[in-house]
Amino acid sequence: MLSLYHHCLSLILASQKKHTALFHTGIYSDAKLLDWFVGQYAQLSDQ
Repeated sequence: MLSLYHHCLSLILASQKKHTALFHTGIYSDAKLLDWFVGQYAQLSDQ
């Protein structure tokens, strides 16, 4: 479970033609969380 603690948080679930996207704009307000996400994305997208 992810604990979200920011006051300025926006989660958006969007259904596109061929995929579903989750937009989390609050990630940009926390440098540590953003760095973690970028690292995880890079690690998983190289496979």
